[in-house]
Formats: sequence, C-alpha cells, structure tokens
Amino acid sequence: MNNPNIKIKQLGQIDYNTAEQVQYEEKENVKQGHSAGTIYILEHNPAVITIGRHFGKDDVILDNHNIEIKKTSRGGSATAHESGQIVIYFVLPIKSKNTAEFVNFCIQPLILLLNERYSLFVEYNPQKPGLWVKDKKIASIGFDLTGGISMHGIAINISNNLNTFKYINPCGFESSVMTTLSKILNKQIDPEFFSKECETYYLKYFTENT
Repeated sequence: MNNPNIKIKQLGQIDYNTAEQVQYEEKENVKQGHSAGTIYILEHNPAVITIGRHFGKDDVILDNHNIEIKKTSRGGSATAHESGQIVIYFVLPIKSKNTAEFVNFCIQPLILLLNERYSLFVEYNPQKPGLWVKDKKIASIGFDLTGGISMHGIAINISNNLNTFKYINPCGFESSVMTTLSKILNKQIDPEFFSKECETYYLKYFTENT
C-alpha cells in the first residue's frame, strides 16, 4: 500500500453524489492499473446523512425532508456530513489481508496531526469505530474494503454546527456524544486550513513509511 505515486487531491466543498462518483471512477482507474490510488480531502455541502451496511431502523430518529439520506457501501451505521466537517476518502489498493492494518495506516496521520498540532490525545476504538477524545467522538470512520480497493474513510468534525446529527443516532450513540475540534479547543478552527494540514501530514507519513 505504501506507494509514493498515491495522489492527494483537495476537492473543496462538493455535494455527496459528485464525491461518490469521483470515488467510483478512481476505483476503476486503480483496478485497471491506471492509477496508484488517490486520497480525497473535502467538505460535503449541502448537508447529507449517510447510512452504512450495519444500519438499524432506529438509527434515523427524526425525518427532515430538507436533508438527503444516502445508502452507502461502507461499514457502520448512520452518520452526518455538513459544511465545516472535513471528509477524507481513500481510494487505494489494499495489499495486506489484514484489514485492521490498512485502516490503522489510514487513520495514523490524522491522529498524529491532532496530537502534534493541537495537543489532543485521541483514541481509535475499533469496537465503536471513530476517533474519541475521552467520552466525546470527534471523527466517524467507515470503509468499504471489498474488491481489493478501498472507498470511503474518515469524517472529522472541525467547526460544523452538528445540527444534522440531531436527526440520527450516530453509529448507535446519542447525538450528544459528537463534538468538534473547535468545541474542544474553545476556539474557531478554519476547516480549509485544517484540510491543508491533513494533506501535509498524509504526504509526510507516506514518505516516511515507503
């Protein structure tokens, strides 16, 4: 998986359907050998609720016809995407049969970034997938690892208002469990600046681990 030819692309604010199509097109490029894979960094706008393969009927608790609900191929249950949240999608070939190792590789640069730049001790718990700061969830994690090429990935709350989460039980938890980087630090963090930090950390991590 460690390949210096893997690209990192910033997509800015983009609607969910377009981002999903970008992933499928890149997955085909990787499958055909035309690409070593791409990491996409973006924000979803307009807001959207996505449901994964382990979705339960009680995970969407309020109906809001202004917010689209999309079924996805990722693992996990319901989560929300909204402006101010940074999403990192990984369309990469999976070389290892150890999927836990692959997921760990994808999340480590983000954990390092939060620790080194924001002095946060962040834990990844595979039993309740996400990144946690004590008892608060700052990031949701869900991958599609079928077919030897990954899709989907991580959504980290930076400065979003979390309003969309009130319509769901995010991955089986009450919406009050969700937090943002801005709330934890008690200061406004610019998501565009954070997305550029993500790019820097992923590039560094790939270089050092190739």
